Amino acid sequence: MRPLHLRGGGYLVPGLVDARRYLGLPGIEEGAPAEIVGYRDDPRADVEELRRPAVILLNGRQIR
Repeated sequence: MRPLHLRGGGYLVPGLVDARRYLGLPGIEEGAPAEIVGYRDDPRADVEELRRPAVILLNGRQIR
């Protein structure tokens, strides 16, 4: 999987879709719950980036 570089900076790594599918949950589709963690830099380049999420959405609501 390749990360999506977001306009304005940041990355979205699509691993969540595979994890949700594995758990039997809906993927990215209308009406599905939205859980997203966004980072300013690619966490694959520096694992410490995982400690600094820039955006967190839980059930479609931004909590950070």
